[in-house]
Amino acid sequence: MTLGLSLFNSDTQMNIVTGFRAILRPNLAVNIAWLTQQRKLSAEVDFNLSANHYLKLNYNQHDLLSNRPNKTFNQLEYRYFNRYLSLNLQSKQTKKKLHTDVQLRTQITSSLSTYFNVSDKRKKDENSQEYEFKTIYNRSFYEALTVMLRQKHNTTHLDYYASYRYFCDNCFFPSFLITEQTQYKFKVRYDKKLSAAALMSVELNPNIKLTAEVSDNSFSLSSKIQYSFKAYKEQRWYAKSISPNDYGYAAIKGVVIDSNGKPIPDIGLSVYRHKTQSDENGHFTIEGVSVNDNIPLHIDPTTLDVSYQPQFNPLLMNTEEGGITFVTVHLDQIVGIDGYIVNFNGDPNASITFLNNRNQVARSYKIEGDGFFIIEDLTPAEYTVTYKTNTQQISTPWIIENNQTWISNIEIDVGCIDKKELCELDIN
Repeated sequence: MTLGLSLFNSDTQMNIVTGFRAILRPNLAVNIAWLTQQRKLSAEVDFNLSANHYLKLNYNQHDLLSNRPNKTFNQLEYRYFNRYLSLNLQSKQTKKKLHTDVQLRTQITSSLSTYFNVSDKRKKDENSQEYEFKTIYNRSFYEALTVMLRQKHNTTHLDYYASYRYFCDNCFFPSFLITEQTQYKFKVRYDKKLSAAALMSVELNPNIKLTAEVSDNSFSLSSKIQYSFKAYKEQRWYAKSISPNDYGYAAIKGVVIDSNGKPIPDIGLSVYRHKTQSDENGHFTIEGVSVNDNIPLHIDPTTLDVSYQPQFNPLLMNTEEGGITFVTVHLDQIVGIDGYIVNFNGDPNASITFLNNRNQVARSYKIEGDGFFIIEDLTPAEYTVTYKTNTQQISTPWIIENNQTWISNIEIDVGCIDKKELCELDIN
């Protein structure tokens, strides 16, 4: 159990919150808080079942840092996923309305996915629904085809569009004309009429960047020029230009992908106070970052699908003055395991641990009386599996593949379990 005391101060009021967090079971947690200003009790329950189901309940929640700290809401969030589909349900209730969103996503192949979304809004004198069906085909990292049908709130007609996107780095032109910062994008869309748009961005040198955009009825050309100088005094005042390599800040550019190399959009990332989200291609940029070693790039867990987990969070990197650090953020699919120790001797202190050899993250479980165990929040990687009792400790290597989501009923045979010498583990 964890006890806590917090102080919130805004333009309208100051709030003192006291409460506790209790983990009743490995998959069940409860938060209880008392808000002194509102004189109300707030509660939150988190529940996981077999890593495929996630349920979160909020009662009497407040956003104490908003301009309406007294506004309360109740919220229900449920997620289910397996290798082929995921279901997300979010329902939020305030005094005036109830808003429910349901999304069903199916992963037909590694490159083809479909989404069906339903949004329901209910007020005292008005109800409305919105329906959306979308299919996305990612032929490669650089090409994507999207087809969508949608009926918006308070309308009866059906909207539809088809979109083809092409993106590439450093193509079309000889290498002496471009740098690593050159990008090209091409997009075609059909929404009752055909439209197209293209963008080309060329960085001539670290100080000058040109961008051209063209669509059916518009054309724009923009330039970004950065120039820096410093003033200093010796016997008299001088002004001197500063190379981009001497700027007191740096930039981070990167892409968010899954274990199959597919880009993932709308992932929140931050470096200290600098925040951004990955775009539809999985790309992101964070500028104005301090120059240092081991700069932490944080991935916002609230923007992750329940079936994904970052390899590292935060991801540490080194930045250079005036330079750009390129990084790839890998999101692994979460894997769960359950099984039995075949010849378990009933040791009450027996445990099993799965140690990820790549990031050294370990997951342990105290083996139950019948030899059963369950391990959650694993990711595809090479592992060291360790069985430990009061008298012995035995380890063996094991691999979880990329295409696995839940592994059930594995059997671990511990040789010479009643002896004090080291023995072998056999995993089936």
